[in-house]
Amino acid sequence: SYIRDLKTRFDLVLIARRDAVDDAVIERFDSFIEVKNLRQTLGRVRELQPDIMFYPSLGMDDWTVLSCNLRLAPIQVMSIGHPASSCSPHMDYVVIGTALFGGEEVFSEKVILLRSSGNLFVPHVDTPDLNPIQRSRPDPLRVAVVSKILKVNAPFMAFCARLESKADRAIEFVFFSDEKGASHTLAVKEIRSWLPNAIIH
Repeated sequence: SYIRDLKTRFDLVLIARRDAVDDAVIERFDSFIEVKNLRQTLGRVRELQPDIMFYPSLGMDDWTVLSCNLRLAPIQVMSIGHPASSCSPHMDYVVIGTALFGGEEVFSEKVILLRSSGNLFVPHVDTPDLNPIQRSRPDPLRVAVVSKILKVNAPFMAFCARLESKADRAIEFVFFSDEKGASHTLAVKEIRSWLPNAIIH
């Protein structure tokens, strides 16, 4: 992973909630600072006075969207998590691979283009080996959508509904949103307004 590569040349400090990282992640850094909320995070960053602030997956947590609009270090770098430009005047660089690169004009940041496809992530140590069964002309055709609900927008849902109406066989959409409580209830309602038979976990 690129974090492991960075550790050979930089002193890496991870600032995160403890429930957001496990021991395997923490071990990739030189030190770990546990925080519980945005106010505490910003306070610890100010105390640390980093030379470079790196957001490994900007947009995957609400606090990153807020804090990337602040100048917390002389150099601020992100890799895409949402994925999109931050559009922040305080974000200097974006690290991206060729597979997701849509052209420099779509980024407000200066682009650092990797020579690889840009799969910057490694599977979690507990990730099981999956051997999906390839079915011959499956009916129904199952489409799994693994995404936070904030990324499931109207154009995407309209595309899914159009696909379902024009397909020559039944399509079963299964959403894995990881939403809980009221957020899950609202997600179910919104998705089923487009796809009444969708399965939402």
